[in-house]
Amino acid sequence: KIKKSESYHNLGNSLLKEQKLDEAIEAYKNALRNNPKDLDTKYNLAYAMRMKNQSQEQEKEEQKEEEKEEDKKEEKEEQEEEEKDKGENQEEK
Repeated sequence: KIKKSESYHNLGNSLLKEQKLDEAIEAYKNALRNNPKDLDTKYNLAYAMRMKNQSQEQEKEEQKEEEKEEDKKEEKEEQEEEEKDKGENQEEK
């Protein structure tokens, strides 16, 4: 069981280096199923989970920024449309 645990631990490390966080987390969990007292694996699992949370938070922030940019663009287009309409109305008078 220890060998199996080490294999999963090493797999988790490799996946973590490749930023495959979900897969790394699963590998560390499998390692702990085979050797629940392995402190290195517990630490690496916690680290991978923290990295995943940070990644998700960053994605949320980026999405908010994209939405703000889209809103600004739409607002600008609406203002330009209103100004265009005003100009056309004044020409008609």
